[in-house]
Amino acid sequence: MTSDDDIDRLATDWVFRVHDGEPSDLLLDELDAWLEADSRHLSAFSAMETLARDIKPLLKPVPEVVDNVRAAAPADFAAFAASRRRAKEVDVAVGRPWKKTARALAAVVVLTVMGAAVWKLTSEAMHLRNVTEEASRYMLPDESRATLSAESEVLVDYQLWKREVSLIRGQAVFDVRADAYRSFIVRVGRDTFEAVGTRFAVRSVDDDRSRLIVEHGSVRVIPRSVWSPALRRNVERTEKLVSVGQVAEVAAGEIKVRALSVSDQEETAWALPLRTFANERLGDVVRRFNGFGGSRLVLAAPELAGRKINGSFELDKPEGLIEALTLQGIARVKERRRGEIVLEPI
Repeated sequence: MTSDDDIDRLATDWVFRVHDGEPSDLLLDELDAWLEADSRHLSAFSAMETLARDIKPLLKPVPEVVDNVRAAAPADFAAFAASRRRAKEVDVAVGRPWKKTARALAAVVVLTVMGAAVWKLTSEAMHLRNVTEEASRYMLPDESRATLSAESEVLVDYQLWKREVSLIRGQAVFDVRADAYRSFIVRVGRDTFEAVGTRFAVRSVDDDRSRLIVEHGSVRVIPRSVWSPALRRNVERTEKLVSVGQVAEVAAGEIKVRALSVSDQEETAWALPLRTFANERLGDVVRRFNGFGGSRLVLAAPELAGRKINGSFELDKPEGLIEALTLQGIARVKERRRGEIVLEPI
């Protein structure tokens, strides 16, 4: 006979599977068959679903966290099941008027047990500072990408309920991975730029002005509130949605939107991966590739750094450089290891 603990684990799994997006008819048929197989299944599922509703606002923003926690902390799920049984016993002991309070207390127990694992998997902060003279690309926690121009700096704050980046200085281009539950927010001074899934550039012009260039998708601009001497209070400015091919100039809470021009495109050309090298040292070329993200190139022999290289390459595709080095008889791949490609002389 299946133990209560095993049934609790299966019921927990069913609750997450059914409430993670829109369940298919096949999945619901399988659930019906499982519920009808044993009266304990229905009881466990009902109790777990009730408890899940109490904590659903905290779990819903990042559905994939369920699988991550299940894989990383199975012991926590055992405690989850045990707390469910305790919640059911409390329901019986305190009577109907106190059931809602009992379920809330049980939810606190669950969050206490699982909190550390969930927080670790859904919270991450990064301080990115590009001190080089070239553009540098960085992978963000959700696999979105941030490309920083020279002497630029951002602070990244990812939580269970938000994705937020603050541009401290300089200019950045963001390739944003879509997330149905969390928008992507960039703050420049007191102005806010909000996107769901898009590619856009933001620039801090000075303390009071910022510029947005939208290359794909759309971005909502939320300007700062401005003090009104007549009303003697801060006045909220109107938000504007800026679409692909448009530029927004934001100054003192005012937003001016215009069409993207050739000069605007040139302004963000530094973020494009294509670079042309003419008789440049391989060591300098490798440094530029490594600053743009992707697999890190490593020169196994010091003499390789002084070899000269010519050609046009995309900095996010090191295989193009490797092929050219091989054809020119300069270097070849010695080994590939986690996140690195080691090159040796030919």
